[in-house]
Amino acid sequence: MARGARTSKIYLLQQGEASDWADIMPRSGYVLYSNVLWFWVKKLYKLKTINQTKESINFIFYPWQKIPLSYFKKNYRAKKLIEYIRNGNNKLPHYLSFVNYSFWGKDTDVYANLLACLLDLPNKN
Repeated sequence: MARGARTSKIYLLQQGEASDWADIMPRSGYVLYSNVLWFWVKKLYKLKTINQTKESINFIFYPWQKIPLSYFKKNYRAKKLIEYIRNGNNKLPHYLSFVNYSFWGKDTDVYANLLACLLDLPNKN
C-alpha cells in the first residue's frame, strides 16, 4: 500500500444476495444475522478484532445513536452509508436486518436481534 493511502475497515462480513435464516427474503451487503454469528466466532476464538466488529455492528445496524468522530476517521466508507440510512429512515427500536449501499432492511429480524442481545452486543446506553 502506498504511503499515505487511506484504509477503511468496517470489520463486518459482506454477502451476496442470499436468503436469510428463515428463507423469507433475499438479503445482501452487511447482514445482521451473518455478522452476529461472525461476532460469536470471534468471541469463541478470542480473535483480535472483536471490539472493532462489535463497534461496527452497533454503528452500521443501529446508526441513529451518537457515533464518535474517531469511528468515521477510521471508516470513511461507513460515514456515507450511515448518513444515507439516517436521511432515509425514521429511528427504529431495533437493529436493521441488513444494510447495503442501495437499500436496507427495515423489518425486524427477531432471531438476529435476540442473538445480538444474548451475546451482549448492544451498547448499554
